[in-house]
Amino acid sequence: MLADGERLAVRDLMMAATARSTGGQLVVADSDFQTGVLEDTMDVTNLRDD
Repeated sequence: MLADGERLAVRDLMMAATARSTGGQLVVADSDFQTGVLEDTMDVTNLRDD
């Protein structure tokens, strides 16, 4: 992600990595996870998406 110019907190990266390793979808309530790199890698659903 850093090579693509997008930063994410280590805690957030761990949550994303856990969701990816289980083959699951990442469900969040925060737009911090809506990055091009994550969305290209896995399904990201924001519960607060308007």
